[in-house]
Amino acid sequence: MKIIYTIVVCLLCLAATQQTNAQGQNSEYTLQSEHVFSYGEDKQITSTITITESTFNWIQFINDDTAATNFNIVSVSGQWNESTSTGQLNYTLNIVEDGETYQASFTIEGTSAGLSAELICILSETEQEVYEFSINGITYQ
Repeated sequence: MKIIYTIVVCLLCLAATQQTNAQGQNSEYTLQSEHVFSYGEDKQITSTITITESTFNWIQFINDDTAATNFNIVSVSGQWNESTSTGQLNYTLNIVEDGETYQASFTIEGTSAGLSAELICILSETEQEVYEFSINGITYQ
């Protein structure tokens, strides 16, 4: 009987661990986007966005050129289920350029209808750039 009790406890602990991983905020993944919209205009930019524990890397493919923008992840909130790619995660980001620190936010939302993502770069107290991504794929690391 003690062996059965031990097995049941181990299985419950394993199930709790799997549930925490599936519903967590620490997902690491790569998004594929074939279109980026800014203020309603299709910018004709193909993108790859890679999220790790501490970095947000946006690689943009424009004609024959490639540009990379790397943000630091300051915080993340929300819940995400990797097995169904559903939920919402909200990231607070920053980037340092020429000694200046700029803030940004990134939100990814997954529903039964698909994935959507938005990056807001805060340039000043009165100016920001908004990018909406048409997500056509997600790969988990």
